[in-house]
Amino acid sequence: GYPDYVNSDVVTVNDVARKAWEAYTGQVIPHDSTWADGELVCWPENNAKDGNYAVPIPYPAPDITVATLDDASVRLRWGRAVESFTHAAGNLMQFNVYRSIHPIGPWKLLKELPLGSVNTELDLYEMIDDDIDFKVGDFAFYAVTSINDQNMESGKTNITRFQKNIGAVAEMDKVYVVPNPFVLNSGFSGTGTEDQIGFYGLPETCTIRIYSFAGQLIDVINHDVPTYSEPFYQVTLNHQVMAPGMYFFVISTPEGDETGGKFVIIK
Repeated sequence: GYPDYVNSDVVTVNDVARKAWEAYTGQVIPHDSTWADGELVCWPENNAKDGNYAVPIPYPAPDITVATLDDASVRLRWGRAVESFTHAAGNLMQFNVYRSIHPIGPWKLLKELPLGSVNTELDLYEMIDDDIDFKVGDFAFYAVTSINDQNMESGKTNITRFQKNIGAVAEMDKVYVVPNPFVLNSGFSGTGTEDQIGFYGLPETCTIRIYSFAGQLIDVINHDVPTYSEPFYQVTLNHQVMAPGMYFFVISTPEGDETGGKFVIIK
C-alpha cells in the first residue's frame, strides 16, 4: 500500500517526491518549485547527512528463529537489535507473536511480550508455543511484530513457515506412514500439504527408498535432520505425480539398520 504521507493532497509521483523531500529535510517545497525545469535542487552538501526523518514509521519487526523442542513444542527466539532503532516514531513497548495456517492470515495472537522481558541466559526474547491444536506434522506460519506506545505496529516482515516435529529417534524401530491409505487428500493443515505423506519414527540420518508394486524405484529421500519425520509429496525421481496403487518403502541407516513397509494411494 501507499505510505502514510500519500493522502488526498498528493495526486502525482512528483507530489510524492515532494512529500518525501519534506519528510527528510523538514523543509516545505512549494508547488511552484523549479524541480520540473531540469535543475537539481537537492544538493547533498547543503543538507545534513542523516536528515530529520520526519516520517511516522513504527519500529521494524525483529529477526526470528523457530525451532522444535524435544517435547514437540515450538520455540521462537529473537534478539534485541530493534530496540536500538533510532528513527522510529514513539517508544518501543512490546512484541506480538502470531500464528496462522496461511501466509496471508487470518492471524492468531499467541502472546504479547513487554519490552525487556528477555527470559534466557542468551539475552534473547523467547516464546514457547505448546498449543495441542497445532499437531505434529502440520505446517504453520509464525510472525513477530513490534508495537510502540502510540499503538503503531510493524509489518509481518519476518513470516516463517514451520512444520511442527519431534526430535529424531535414537535407534530406528518401526516406521509409520501417515496417512495410510492416502485417500484424495492428506488431511494435514496448512498450504501445499494436500498431497503430503509423512514417514514417522526416523533417526537423524537415514535413506528412504520407495518402490512401486512391480519393484521399480520411485524415489530416494535422504533424511539428514534431527527430526523423527520426513514429508513426501508423491513426486517421482522423474518429477512425475505418482499414480494410485500400492507402494513399498525401505529405510536404511549408515550403521546398517534397515526396516520397511508399504502404503496405499487412492485417488
